Amino acid sequence: MSDQEEQATDPVGPQGATQFIANDPLLKPFLQPEFDPLSFVKSVCGKDQAPAHQSRVMHALDKALEHVHRDLQSQISGNYEHLISQLGMLSTMKETHSQVSAKISGLREAMDAILQATQPSLISLRSATNDLVFTQKTLDILRLVNQFLRLPPKKKTTG
Repeated sequence: MSDQEEQATDPVGPQGATQFIANDPLLKPFLQPEFDPLSFVKSVCGKDQAPAHQSRVMHALDKALEHVHRDLQSQISGNYEHLISQLGMLSTMKETHSQVSAKISGLREAMDAILQATQPSLISLRSATNDLVFTQKTLDILRLVNQFLRLPPKKKTTG
């Protein structure tokens, strides 16, 4: 590969992997939302492509991977303390989750036991409630009958 091609695929100066890929016409398709890896490979490895083109694409991909690796290393080293603290929090959260899960399981078991213990009383209470409703309706009917019976008799008219 010539020096001109090298500079086209590896611009001078530090830059992020995304910027590197965006500036390289061979790799720019990777940033498209509709990027199809299979179509890309077919277009690069097709019979109508010269080996030199395939070599340029492979070199550009290698350089892009180097940029990604460098960016990743930079992010890890730049955020090391934060990542470590997040791991500590994650461990604490895992322990808390386990404790809460155990307590929820215990609560669920206690609620099931209460439900089992109160089930007969609940059935009895429902039955008594139904009896009470029936008795109240009967009482209402008897009150109406009593009022009806207390009405003065209607006088017959002759005519």
